[in-house]
Amino acid sequence: MENLILMKKNSNGNYIFLWAVVNNNIEIVKSIIDYANKNNIILNITDTDDDGDDPLMYIICNGHTDMLKVILDYATEKKIDLKINKKNVNNELPLTVALAKKDERMFEYIMEYVNKNNVLLNVTEISGRLWDPIFTAVYTNNIKNVKLLLDYAIKNNINVGINTKKNLNHQKTIFFYAVNKNSFEMVKLIIDFANEHNEILDVNETNNINCTPLLIASSNNSTDMFKLILDYGLEKNILLNINEKNNYLCYNFIMSCINNNIDIAKLLIDYTKKTNVEFLVNDINWDGDYPVLCICRNNNVKFLKLTIEYANSRILY
Repeated sequence: MENLILMKKNSNGNYIFLWAVVNNNIEIVKSIIDYANKNNIILNITDTDDDGDDPLMYIICNGHTDMLKVILDYATEKKIDLKINKKNVNNELPLTVALAKKDERMFEYIMEYVNKNNVLLNVTEISGRLWDPIFTAVYTNNIKNVKLLLDYAIKNNINVGINTKKNLNHQKTIFFYAVNKNSFEMVKLIIDFANEHNEILDVNETNNINCTPLLIASSNNSTDMFKLILDYGLEKNILLNINEKNNYLCYNFIMSCINNNIDIAKLLIDYTKKTNVEFLVNDINWDGDYPVLCICRNNNVKFLKLTIEYANSRILY
């Protein structure tokens, strides 16, 4: 009996298995694998088309998690190297694309595959948009994936470059992006990782509108995040730029007043007592607002009294 031709490419570099993947048809994929197994044929599932993409990359781009499991299991069974660290012509890594899909199962399957087959993932490799896998996990706000990647890096003695500024357009650290995502748990995870590796985070870096992580926390009205950053600065003897203004002339205290958040104001006052750094109480922002005006607009008597007490105890800017 004559075997079917399974792996011959056409003029565009396409072949049967690849077309089944491109068409997102898991039944055809399973049928081809079943036929190959029955006829002792080893499928070459790593061949690329003329665009440089292979079945693995197409499956991940299509977001077909179940098909990914099928191809990973087949590769493991047949001892096929899927070249998971290989970039396509667009300079994209399969792992980074998978993380961008925000599909935890997809990422878990990839991690299972690399662990079973002793494949060393390059979790710091820059690709595509000049993001690496860890940055992608942070940017997509997936705490579980970030933890898995950091744990993997620890296990394999990989330096993740926690203070490296990434992304061509914005050039920020993963700490900054975690704060920007307003994810307390993720920021705490990054701080703990930095502490375990004796690295000091850059907590005073700014973005393209001159916001520091602390100012982002106050703008987001996130008291817990604000306190976490203040506490980290105190613990590491880092003097935080509490009076840094963004391009709209907003600063931490006025943001607490705009958001009617007296707890952030109290944290600022406590910080000034510990560091002997006074904070701005009268400066006007882009909209012409100033702290006391915002407090009165919010009709907050306690906040007004707190501000007056602070002003009386300090030399005003």
